[in-house]
This record gives sequence, structure tokens and C-alpha cells, in this order.
Amino acid sequence: MSHRCRCASMIARSNLFSQDEAAPSIIIDTINHSRGDVLTTYKLKKLAETVLRATLEERDIREAELSVLFVDDEEMAELNQRHRLRKGSTDVLSFPMREGPAVPAGVSLLGDIVISVERARDQAERQGHSVSHEIAVLLIHGLLHLLGYDHEKDAREARQMRRLETACFEALCAQSRLRL
Repeated sequence: MSHRCRCASMIARSNLFSQDEAAPSIIIDTINHSRGDVLTTYKLKKLAETVLRATLEERDIREAELSVLFVDDEEMAELNQRHRLRKGSTDVLSFPMREGPAVPAGVSLLGDIVISVERARDQAERQGHSVSHEIAVLLIHGLLHLLGYDHEKDAREARQMRRLETACFEALCAQSRLRL
């Protein structure tokens, strides 16, 4: 992707809610099975929480529960073969709890996102941006799949999903919630 957010490092999410306004009930479980030292488990967890919370809020979703699994290419290839019958690794897989049209805002259990950290690193190098940047893009992409968007359905849906990815990423950077 050609997203550009020129920043030095990721910062923690700031509290955007006044005392009178209820904070969203967003639960994000993060597990790191990736090998290597691309990003620490702590950094992956903070990145996932920051990106996913901001994206859900951007989509006006205040109640959600999902999990994120970071894996290596070997585990991703196994998942890709088992669930999509496709050989080899991929960058991101999403396993929505609900299928079909865009999930209504009231739905709280969204599903699972799986990201290959190795693939994200390779894509970041090719695109000339940080691994954190690439993982942020993949998190947004995976979350939109959980919300019912599918770029493989048809060209119109692919354009809509690409616009949403760009808008969510730009909002994340503009709000200084993410520095990459």
C-alpha cells in the first residue's frame, strides 16, 4: 500500500473520552507465536490495541471483542492451507464470527485476525516503510474483513474496502494515535 505516515515511533493511545462519555467496551486478545525479533510481544500488543481501537471507533463501533494472533510464515501456510485450501503463506487471514453483509454496529463478538510477522517484514522492506506501518495496514485490512467487507467479492467492494482502509489509516495518523 502507498500509505504514508512519517513518524518516529508508536505512542500509547491517549484518552479521548470525557468523564461524562462512556469509554468503548472493546476487548482485544493478542497472542504472539511469531519467531524472531522483528517486534517484541509488547510492541505487537500495543500496536494491535492502538490500531484496532481507533479503527473500530472510526467505524462508530463501541462494543467489540476480537483476537489477534501473530505467527511466522510456517504457521500461516498451515492455516492458509487448512482454511482456504491455498498453498503457501499469506500476510493476513480473518475468521469472522458472522458471514455476509457488513456487520451491524451492535454486534460485539467479531472474530480472529492472524498476521504473518515475517510476511509483514518482507512487504515493509519492499514498500519502504516500517514493519509497524505494515502491520497497522494489515490489522485494518483484517478488521474490515471481520466487519463483513470482502475485496475478493467484486471490483466495487474491493474499491470500497481500499477507501475504508485508507481513511482508517489516515485518521489513525492524523489523530497522532500512531507513530510509525
